[in-house]
Amino acid sequence: MGTAVVVCPLWFERRALGRAGVGRFCELVCCGAGAAAAARWASNHVASGPVILCGLAGALNDRFDVGTAHAAAAVIGEDGRRLEPSLREQGGPVLSCPSSTLETPESRQAWSAGSGADLADLESAALARVAVEKGWRWGIVRGVSDGPDTTLPAGIDSWVDADGRTRTGRVVGALLTGRVGLGQLMRLRADSTRAMAAAAVVVERMLQ
Repeated sequence: MGTAVVVCPLWFERRALGRAGVGRFCELVCCGAGAAAAARWASNHVASGPVILCGLAGALNDRFDVGTAHAAAAVIGEDGRRLEPSLREQGGPVLSCPSSTLETPESRQAWSAGSGADLADLESAALARVAVEKGWRWGIVRGVSDGPDTTLPAGIDSWVDADGRTRTGRVVGALLTGRVGLGQLMRLRADSTRAMAAAAVVVERMLQ
């Protein structure tokens, strides 16, 4: 078996896995945020071993708690096609990918009703499509950073650039204009950190 690669959309996610020691078992890379970045990385990557996409996701229902992490059982593609990872765990979530983060409980409920998914993220469907086309051994691990009743700050997708790095100025601007409170920001970071710590455990289990 060749070298395993774990790819994260955000540098925050990659750093969390690195701190947890996941790099002992694989190569850790950051592909950048969003479907286009994930598809571009996958299209350019030549896999000699398994590829696992690992990052954060938002819950669409109450099946999976904030702060937990899970290997996906399936991904619903942009065309509605159900793609099943070769590396998956029984009872894992079904993922679906809107074009932007679902910021309100109402948008999550509507997306859940239309997709039938448990979690939502931006990159999984794009990477899954390329992985299937290339015949990779692949999987997706997502840490649950926010629940179905969570309201996220408006424009949160703009807080990271295309390379997956945090735009500190945008975050400070959101604080100064009251679009996010300090308590809410700290809670989001704490939940995301906890979710990525859980994701590291799942990834290690899949690679060992």
